[in-house]
Amino acid sequence: MSKSKSKWKLVMVVTCAILMAAGAARAGYKSFSTGIRMGRNADGSGLASGALSHARASSDSTQRMYCYSYATFGTCIAFPNTNTDGIACTTQDPGMLAVIRSVSGDSTVYFQTDSAGNCTNLAVFNDSGNMPKLN
Repeated sequence: MSKSKSKWKLVMVVTCAILMAAGAARAGYKSFSTGIRMGRNADGSGLASGALSHARASSDSTQRMYCYSYATFGTCIAFPNTNTDGIACTTQDPGMLAVIRSVSGDSTVYFQTDSAGNCTNLAVFNDSGNMPKLN
């Protein structure tokens, strides 16, 4: 075999290896969330967290999490994969309303509520690791 054919084969092998490695690197991190998590205290305060897309893709019909906002107030509600009542919080705080308005169908939402149902902490994570919603 000539030197030019050997070099060409080597170039092709290296190119294929690079393309295969690039394809694997492009796959990225994937979160494997277990769904909606919730905790409630005796006084009614508590917290909830979960990825909306994971709740949507769950095999049961009880997991649900959503947030909505109006001009001056917003609410987040979560129902875990159990037969318990859900948990919710409501806010009129402009900063928390901005966080609620950043929720997308593929977001992870975390919120805490006091015993009166007021949001005391609220966070939204828009993470490429979340599973996209399925129809």
